[in-house]
Parts: sequence; structure tokens; C-alpha cells
Amino acid sequence: MAPVRDAVILAAGVGSRMAPATLATPKEALPLLDVPLIIHVVAEAAAAGVDRIHLVLSKGKEHLFEVAKGTTDAKQRLLGKRAELSDWMFEPAQKAEVIMHIQEHPLGVGDAISQAIDSIDGPFLVLMADNALIGNDLGNNEWEPSSASKHLVEKWMENKRPVLGLVEVPETIIHRYGVVEMDGEKVVRIIEKPTKEEAPSRLVACGRYLFPGGAKDDFDSHPLDIHGEMQSVEVLRHYISQKGGLIGLDLEKYALYDSGDPMGWLLDQMHHASQRGDTCDELMRGIERIRHRIVNIRVEALRPHEKIKPARLKKMVAKFTTTGVIHKPLLVDQASLTILDGHHRYNAAIELGLKWVPSILVDYVGDDTINVDVWPECDKVTISKEEVVAMGLSEELFPPKTSRHILSQTLPSLKVNLETLQ
Repeated sequence: MAPVRDAVILAAGVGSRMAPATLATPKEALPLLDVPLIIHVVAEAAAAGVDRIHLVLSKGKEHLFEVAKGTTDAKQRLLGKRAELSDWMFEPAQKAEVIMHIQEHPLGVGDAISQAIDSIDGPFLVLMADNALIGNDLGNNEWEPSSASKHLVEKWMENKRPVLGLVEVPETIIHRYGVVEMDGEKVVRIIEKPTKEEAPSRLVACGRYLFPGGAKDDFDSHPLDIHGEMQSVEVLRHYISQKGGLIGLDLEKYALYDSGDPMGWLLDQMHHASQRGDTCDELMRGIERIRHRIVNIRVEALRPHEKIKPARLKKMVAKFTTTGVIHKPLLVDQASLTILDGHHRYNAAIELGLKWVPSILVDYVGDDTINVDVWPECDKVTISKEEVVAMGLSEELFPPKTSRHILSQTLPSLKVNLETLQ
């Protein structure tokens, strides 16, 4: 049986859903935290044991070819300053030859594969360069390429049938992918971008394929001018109908990181950082610093620590009445329920007969990102957090504009309807 000597990496997409980021950087060059997707994918192909990597690009992305094949200049510039960087960063293709092909027009996956297929003799891998498949075990800080495509090669050697890589995704994003129905290890149906009600499973095609030798004939018999961008899907459906079928390989030990849209990519970045031993703790500390725990607290439970200015209170009540909303939360110590910021909003809530007031709870004494000082016009020189809390728990109040809290993050703007707080 012919070994798998070739991999085709598809990096010619326009990247419209990631615009405007892709106006400056191809999405295949976007970093998954700190490593560009193109390095992840090229290294994955090399780790699968191929001899040739066919990089299909669109015009304007030719610099990705230089990244893929590796540059000694970058290595020489950085190794003196970043000796910990893996050799994979500078030579992701390792010993494999990298061959560039240009797709003139964005006509889908099948057309992109066709740019390289005349240069291939035998079975070949296909990898989409706009996502990364990373193994779940990232406790070792030493960077290693993904073995996902290697598993496809192993399955090919075992079954001698084309292989489709699969991962399970949440129902909320299933409409973005081709979803499969399985019978054992064989794919029996592919539904492109179904609703969650239409989807036969949560297993989706994840941008990793292994096509058999002679696939050029299969693409020629399912021409682009008939099937359009569905050409590659129709070829896969053709394999399903053949004796032996299409093998679906569930890459259950791998996480899919997909640069399909900005918010999804941000969440993927955070998930990846949470899985890495060298970044997890710092990420969690950062999230704890910035996250806002906004809750509605009963007005009578809160403890003010300073008086207010009646004229400003009058304006605040008028603003609430006119707009019908509270525009900003109170800042409250979670241990004592002492109000740190928002005394006029608190008193306006009392004036309007509100039972609840939106608040952000913080670990006031223990949070080093919250600092307290005094206003220049007050009669105190300094003030401590402990004094603020003690006053909140007492029956007395500081004069207006005594404490001045300095936050690392500004309080968020809100539009909480007053009717929901009564």
C-alpha cells in the first residue's frame, strides 16, 4: 500500500468573517496565544511523516511560504534573546519540502485542493490552515506539534480507506460546520451547516482529511462548475457510497481552535491559555482581576461609609427618573457590604423606593488593584481600607468626598430598568 508522502495545506481563504483583523494579517497567521496558526498546521503535517507539503495560497499571502519552510534569519535574530523557543518555530516543515501553489480565485476547498493535486501521486493529507487541533495534555511546557494528522495516516494504513477527521462541538456552534452521522467508524451522512434540530450528532468535520491515491479522478468526476463550493463535500459523499465507505476518525483527545469569528477566536485563545502549564495561572489571575461580579443587592443590606451632597443627590434622582434606568453599578465590599463607590446612586435608589440596586462585589481588603486615597478638600491626610470598612459597619459617616477609590478597571456602564429593581 502506498505511504502518505504528501500533505496539502489550504491557506487561500479571504478571511471575511475575521475582518477587519484580516486586512492586516491573514487569519492563517493569527497567533493561538503566541504561536501562529500556520506554524501549528505545517508542523502537524511534518509530524505526520510526509515528505512534501503543498501550501495553497492566494495572492498577497506569499510570505506564509517563507514562514512554512523556515528562515534562518529569524532564528539567528531571536535565539540569542529567546533561547527557550523550540526549533519547530523556525523550521515547522523540518525536513519536508514545501511547495507553493496559488489559487487565483476563492472557489472553495475542492478548487484549492485541485491547485496541488497534479503534483501528487498517491494518498495525501489535507489540512485547513485556519484552525489548530491541540492535544488535551499540555502540562509539559516544551512545545510539540499536534499528532492529529498522524492519527489520520495511521487510520489510512489500517483501513486503506479515505479518512475524515472529526471533533465534537457544542450545539450552539454546530451550524458553522459539516455534521456527520456515524455507523460504527463509518460516516453514513454529511449535512452541511445544519440547525441544531437537523444535526444528527455533534461530530463535525474539523478540517483534516486523508484522500486516497487517484483522488484527482474523483474531483474530475464531480466538477466545480456543477457542484461549486460543495465539490469537496460531494467527493466525500461519493466515498460514503463506495464499498468500504468513508472512515470517520473521532479526534476526541484534541481541542479544535477555529479562527472563524472574532469572539469565538478570543474564547479559544482563553481556553488554550487555560490548558497550558506556563500560562494557566497567569490567565486565571487576570480573569479574577477584570471580571465584574454584578449582582442586585437589597438596599437595606448595604452599608454607606460617607455622607452625600444634597444638590448632587437631587440631580441623580432626576436623572434616574428621566431615563428610567440606573446607569452604573455600586462598588461594594463583599465581606462587609460597605459601599465603596456610588453613595449618591444608593441614596437615589432609597428616594425612589427601590428595593434592589445593581452592585459589583469585590474583595476590597485583599484586592491590590483597588486603592484608596483621600480627596484634596477633605480634612484627612490619609485613609486606609480598614478605616473605610470600620466606618461602614459603624453608625457614623465620613463627610462627603472623603475617600477616593482608584480602580484598575473603570466601572461598566449599565441600563438597568428601574421597574426591575422595585
